Amino acid sequence: MKSGDAAGFRGPDRESLKENLKEYSGFIFDLDGVLWQGERRIEGAVALINGLQEADIPFRFVSNTSSRSLQETLDKMRGFGFEVESEQVFLASRECARQVAEAAGKDALIYVVGSPGLEQELELAGLEVLKIESSSATPDLEASRADLEKCEYVVCGHDTGFNYERMRAALWAFIGGAGFAAVNLDATAPAAEGLIPAGGAIAGALEVLAGRPPDIMPGKPGPDLLERAARSAGLKPAQCLMVGDTPEADMAAARRAGMDSLLVFSGNTAPGDLREMEEEEKKPDFVLGSLADMHSLILD
Repeated sequence: MKSGDAAGFRGPDRESLKENLKEYSGFIFDLDGVLWQGERRIEGAVALINGLQEADIPFRFVSNTSSRSLQETLDKMRGFGFEVESEQVFLASRECARQVAEAAGKDALIYVVGSPGLEQELELAGLEVLKIESSSATPDLEASRADLEKCEYVVCGHDTGFNYERMRAALWAFIGGAGFAAVNLDATAPAAEGLIPAGGAIAGALEVLAGRPPDIMPGKPGPDLLERAARSAGLKPAQCLMVGDTPEADMAAARRAGMDSLLVFSGNTAPGDLREMEEEEKKPDFVLGSLADMHSLILD
């Protein structure tokens, strides 16, 4: 790691880092844990992002989110005060929908274990989401079994209502020959109250039912989203710096894409976690406390 301490590189290390960061032509930022935690905006994030916009420095956002659609994400960002356009945001939920539609064909029937935002992205991609109607707290799965066995894919994301009945429905779809897509494999996600279970934990349960890992998984640590984001800015991956809070996803994805990475301690990772990290793929090139430490390093 090309880093000093986690508090922001006091002393000569800070000047060295400042020179290093100015070598990058563009920046790619994760969202949850980097720009905000739950409904709390992280200090300094808006000033940095809007400052990059004013300075005409290219930047993009790449998120593993499976709980929000692109429109919901843009609404949240703009509500916080970030000046962003849709073409600057790359979501695993939208990319998953695109890849499933490509594999299964338009109008294919899909069973979703996930949020309304994920369902929206799948429908926007031209897929038919199977709705299991119920007049009670327990869906009538027996009446829907024939349709579940016709599903082309089970698509999995973050689902706060995940339960036994949804596992049973997914199992019937797998028995019928459905493919398996997971937006991401993140076990946890940062929230205002701390870490919460995320879509990867649910994907793990469905992987046991399917008897195999996901056939489609577009999220980090795969490099696809980062590479697409860099290309959209007219840059090569090596010209960009990935800024994230999760070594297993953000740093590993950057390494696979040929990017350097910077880890912030405002989300999934604490400074002490790095002392036990052994896998080179997960190690960041730089570390900082949060985006509040970046403004003067890049823009001043």
